[in-house]
Amino acid sequence: MPPLPLPARHSPFGRGFRRPNAGDRLLKAADLMEQRAPDFIDVGVLETGATRVWCGFNAKLAAGMLREAASMTTQLSGEVIPSDVPGNMALAMRQPCGVVLGIAPWNAPVILGTRAVAMPLACGNTVVLKASEICPAVHRLIGTVLQDGRARRRRGQRRSSTRRADAALDRRAADCQSAPCDE
Repeated sequence: MPPLPLPARHSPFGRGFRRPNAGDRLLKAADLMEQRAPDFIDVGVLETGATRVWCGFNAKLAAGMLREAASMTTQLSGEVIPSDVPGNMALAMRQPCGVVLGIAPWNAPVILGTRAVAMPLACGNTVVLKASEICPAVHRLIGTVLQDGRARRRRGQRRSSTRRADAALDRRAADCQSAPCDE
């Protein structure tokens, strides 16, 4: 028997991410993604070897995807479907399906990673993003932006896991500058 999906009510974003403020959360994440575009560019160049222009385009387009998903939060509704049984009415109700897996490749990491998570989050699902082994820090930045877009923290306060990831990236960049990096 296949495992049953985890109900959406167990979402790490609270009871049902698709509340009236789900769109606001995604819009805030889009703003944060644009603010942190230099981080996406630096890490994208380091991990994927792409040009700065391509990585900047990735961040800008992905922020637009988050805005598009935010606009969809008001469009999700049920509908009445014609029934072939006389006297009966069929009603389709849209509700979160639980946990959604997104798998993102390395070649357009911000665009494809954001595309994998944006709409499922807008629909109220919990999303697990399987990051590429070639650009895990780029994909982690997407998660950080989404989490920071949700969290209510004082300006300038960062989580210790984010500080550790930033330190690891700094060490990796220093190693690649001092010796050829084969990754």
